[in-house]
Amino acid sequence: MGAQRWVSGRIERYGLTLQMSHPDYMVPPGKVGDIPDIETVYPATAGLPARTVRKFVQESLSKAPDLPEWLDPAWKAREGLPSWKEALTRLHAPQSETDLANQTPSARRLAYDELLAHQLAMAQRKLIQRRAAAAVIPPSAQTDRIESALPFRLTGAQIRVLSELRGDLQSGERMSRLLQGDVGSGKTVVAMLAMADVARAGAVS
Repeated sequence: MGAQRWVSGRIERYGLTLQMSHPDYMVPPGKVGDIPDIETVYPATAGLPARTVRKFVQESLSKAPDLPEWLDPAWKAREGLPSWKEALTRLHAPQSETDLANQTPSARRLAYDELLAHQLAMAQRKLIQRRAAAAVIPPSAQTDRIESALPFRLTGAQIRVLSELRGDLQSGERMSRLLQGDVGSGKTVVAMLAMADVARAGAVS
């Protein structure tokens, strides 16, 4: 009774008054520095409140290693990006209002790292797939007859894509190709003709 306390937490309205039912901090004046000006909020669940998650994150940050830089130094400097550890620390322990924006250098750095890691993993997977031998599928006269029987002529783009698909099938390597196009652009007919080559080679029952 009568003691001074600094209190910090979520303020909610109760009728015509404001209240703080569950303060995050309640400290004496001498420990007001323990209350951060900006504090990250993590999704909470039963038995694992946000404050506990925050504690785990801060402990993890203190143990995060200073990894060798993997970005090109000149490009990194031109883009104004921080190091990986600095970016991670800034996002989980923001120091100012500037650190809370969506396009901060720290957020951009980690977003780029995630994209880079994904692309490297895909490239590695693609390399492993290419090393695996695949059947050599030559173009077939049957496919040419099917194409001639179509009630329309293939466009230049469709002919080019079919040629690229046939090149993949003849390479002896596993194909890894994404065919994109608008609705009605001819993806299905091109895929059908490539499948006809495969069927003629006995690879499809």
